[in-house]
Amino acid sequence: MAESTKVIIDSSTLIALSGSCLFNILHRLKEKNSLDFLISEKVRKESVDTPLSINRFELNALRIREAINKGTIFVVKQSKDLGDLMKQMGNAAENVFTSEGTGSLSLVHAGELESIALVKLLNAKVLAIDERITRFFVENPEELRTLLETRRDEKISFDEKAYLKFAELMPEMSIIRSSELIALSYEQGFLEADLGKGKETLKAALFALKNNGCALSGYEIKSFVNKL
Repeated sequence: MAESTKVIIDSSTLIALSGSCLFNILHRLKEKNSLDFLISEKVRKESVDTPLSINRFELNALRIREAINKGTIFVVKQSKDLGDLMKQMGNAAENVFTSEGTGSLSLVHAGELESIALVKLLNAKVLAIDERITRFFVENPEELRTLLETRRDEKISFDEKAYLKFAELMPEMSIIRSSELIALSYEQGFLEADLGKGKETLKAALFALKNNGCALSGYEIKSFVNKL
């Protein structure tokens, strides 16, 4: 029997899927493609424990908690190795970008750092994360610097040596968003049962993700739809 593919999921992807009422596709993808969806303790806290006490987000948190209880998502317990690697990554990441006004910028948050560290420790290869800043930090730091300067309207310095130190700690991995999971669900026919056939189904699902936090542009949605 082929070994399952491990997919580490960040809270941003969980929230985008649960908020758009598309969360049930995770179970179908897991069964069809032999995927193991895993999250860290910090991600569970960010996406379940904390939102449960906030009326606006309680329903989303309940959906995620139920997926955990059913075994669709597995929570990986914290460990010393995970904590040590996360700390090293955090220290390196804090020195990469500097603002003239506020100094070092902490751009990668605890849950995101723990998710990246988990990819490495479990040799998972795939990270699902919708948060744009972290994705740019990992994949295209120069583009992130331009984005930060535009948003903050100030000069941002990039320390290449510090970034290389962070990069040395990073695992080799593919980064996907909730939109890729939805596109795969569409290709495999999982959206038809709930929403019907046709590309309008995919388009509507992707816009729902966009409205629930997935960093997805209208142009990207059009490209997704036209490719299928």
